[in-house]
Amino acid sequence: MTDATTMPIGTDGWDSLGHSDTGLCRQINEDALLARPEAGLWLVADGVGGGCAGDRASQALVELGQQLHICADLLDQTMELEEAVLELNRQMCLYAAEQWAGRVMATTLVALLLRPGRGVCLWAGDSRLYRWHGGALQRISHDHSMYQSCLDAGQTPAEIPAQLKNRILRAVGAKERLTLDAQAFISDVEDRYLLCSDGVHTLIADAELQSIMAQSPDQAVAQIKELCLQRGAPDNFTYLLVTPAGLACNGLADRSDAGSTELLRP
Repeated sequence: MTDATTMPIGTDGWDSLGHSDTGLCRQINEDALLARPEAGLWLVADGVGGGCAGDRASQALVELGQQLHICADLLDQTMELEEAVLELNRQMCLYAAEQWAGRVMATTLVALLLRPGRGVCLWAGDSRLYRWHGGALQRISHDHSMYQSCLDAGQTPAEIPAQLKNRILRAVGAKERLTLDAQAFISDVEDRYLLCSDGVHTLIADAELQSIMAQSPDQAVAQIKELCLQRGAPDNFTYLLVTPAGLACNGLADRSDAGSTELLRP
């Protein structure tokens, strides 16, 4: 049996379906998630298992997001979140140095901020943000990991040593100096978004995720969980699906001939 947290949240603009799971091999869940549709803010954090108190590190990011002041302007909101995360990074480094003799207390972060027609992804580490747009899946974030660096350098997956797959290059709390990457994008009213930890994307390929995201939101989140557990769930796995309001409670079928979405009542 797995230890899991499932969280349905809805607002007039967006619905969120989220799930965080210990998996089948870990003793504790060091992942965390947050959905604040009223603030246009969603995040997933994955505590670094090789350090100490990864669960406390990821939860600290959630608490930060819960307390964040809501700004109407997307740029102001992004800057406020970034400044808060950088301050938390400083505090976590100081706390680890004082309490754990310099051992790392750290977590990845991927955050989605949305305003009408616009969005921003802010991240550190290998937790990801995907956008399902026009029937195709796009990865908006770019992993800060040794594995991704090797791919960027031209190596094929077969050429990359297996031990590099879990080595991240950036995380909140890992080093005193932290740079968060940000990607702005145009947001369409029919777009859907998936935030997830590496416990999801290491088990489910992007091509599979594209097919899953084409389903109704409730079917999609159920299938992600099912596949992770079927494939052994060796790590904690966490995901948040963000969709236009109303889709999570109704069936959905894509009508490619009309280029639109049809809502199907049960």
